[in-house]
Amino acid sequence: MNLTERVAYIKGLCEGLDLDPSKKEVKVLNAIVEALEDLALSVSDMEDDVAQLFDEVDAIDEDMDDLEDYVYGDEDDYDYDDDHCGCGCGDCDCDEDEEVLYEVTCPHCGETVTVDEDTLLENDLTCPACNQKIVLDVEDEDEDGEE
Repeated sequence: MNLTERVAYIKGLCEGLDLDPSKKEVKVLNAIVEALEDLALSVSDMEDDVAQLFDEVDAIDEDMDDLEDYVYGDEDDYDYDDDHCGCGCGDCDCDEDEEVLYEVTCPHCGETVTVDEDTLLENDLTCPACNQKIVLDVEDEDEDGEE
């Protein structure tokens, strides 16, 4: 039995007592029953509203899941290690400020020298092993890696 049914039952019990409506006690009792009836109707309306809100929130949640899948893809299939390529390109989770280093082999002694991009572009390299100048032929590559 829900709240409105219980209040209706109490109201029926009061009416079945055949009390004199002119007595003060009966007036108070009738006022209490009317107040209970109003409260029960208000609570019933709120329960309906809350149920509707839950349905709408569930629909919004499903829509958000669909939108997240569309925008971000299925995260279960996503390989997070692919984001750590060390390229510094900004398209992944690499540190963009990370300095890119290049290995250059000395044509005179075969020693491998590690240099940064600025030093490589200046083309002023001296091998620390044999003190010979290393002349590089630096060519620009397009985005596909072709010269």
